[in-house]
Amino acid sequence: GNAIQQDGNLTINRNGLDIHESTSILASKHQKISLTDYDSFESKMMLTSESENGIFQMQLASDEWIMQCHLMEYQNNPEMYCFSTELPIKKFTYTTRKVPIRFDQWYTLKISIDATSDRVSFFFDDAFIGSYSSDAQTDVINNSEFDFLVGAWSSASDIVGKIDHVRIVKSE
Repeated sequence: GNAIQQDGNLTINRNGLDIHESTSILASKHQKISLTDYDSFESKMMLTSESENGIFQMQLASDEWIMQCHLMEYQNNPEMYCFSTELPIKKFTYTTRKVPIRFDQWYTLKISIDATSDRVSFFFDDAFIGSYSSDAQTDVINNSEFDFLVGAWSSASDIVGKIDHVRIVKSE
């Protein structure tokens, strides 16, 4: 596996890595951050036609909670969805609807945090696709530190994706 900058974007290639091994880019200035200080986390992402059975993802993760948006390929059926859930994952607490996508096409994924209402909202190409709020999530958003990562995970084979225009927006 490797990650290279090419044509102005970052290409992550998981070819040759062991099953269940991930390749992620950790935003070094955005490690262990409080979500009450930020409005949104966004990235343009693409799954290439070289991908097989894997996930290209953007995530916010603490020790207790995880929020992710996926571009996923399984049995030549690429799709996108987001979720918010407690750790360890026993079942997803909240999942957006799945949206069909195409290989080799750029998509913008966004996780928006409203610390006032303790609501997490998910967007796909600037269209709202769902939001979630709960007492458990509220406690975590207000009292935990999160890491922001963008990367790839494969459950069976190879996945190749591209990242561009990563944006982290601070609250005003």
